[in-house]
Amino acid sequence: MLARSIKLAFFASSTFFWASVCQAASFNAIDEMSVKGADALAPMSRELIEKTFETDLSATKYEFSECTANYDASFKKAGSTFAIEIFAEDNPKVKFPSRNKGKLGELKSFKARIWMNLVADFSTFYPIKVGGKEIMQNMTFEDFKKLFPTSAKNEVASETKGEKRYVVLVNDPSDKTQRHALVREADKGDMPYLTHIEFVFSANKLTAVVVAQGVAC
Repeated sequence: MLARSIKLAFFASSTFFWASVCQAASFNAIDEMSVKGADALAPMSRELIEKTFETDLSATKYEFSECTANYDASFKKAGSTFAIEIFAEDNPKVKFPSRNKGKLGELKSFKARIWMNLVADFSTFYPIKVGGKEIMQNMTFEDFKKLFPTSAKNEVASETKGEKRYVVLVNDPSDKTQRHALVREADKGDMPYLTHIEFVFSANKLTAVVVAQGVAC
């Protein structure tokens, strides 16, 4: 399926190599992330996505995922990759086509969750804030350590040589035990199933910021 391939291709560049033995660790956690002032963790309208990421989604292809029962699409901008996931529950008034494939222009107005792999020159999307803290492309690991000291203690393995990855968890707003939590514990083996933000460093410099949803299938 194309939709499944889109997700796999998108997350192949941001998925960790997790050890087979789960190991609990503590990570910083946040409730909010914004890009150009827009809430990047909440469903975004088509108009807001196009304005924030300076793109036109009319010709962007989508496909229905039988696994998640959502509609998937993706686009690229300024060297970064974005995956769109349209949940039916976020769009109660939208009439979706009976066919499983099409172009987003056919849907006209909709809201979607957006997952992103910000690489190359992501200053295009400034200001970027994670938990209210501004993230700059010239961030060093020492800068990251000052902002997210708990996560900085727990490097997670990567398949890319010379690359170091660190995780900041995203709190589930519907879970009162997580809401506003500054630090949470998680098994590293469970990380692919939790919404989280990956900070990727190479030679002590930030090279990517990845917003990854919990992959259900």
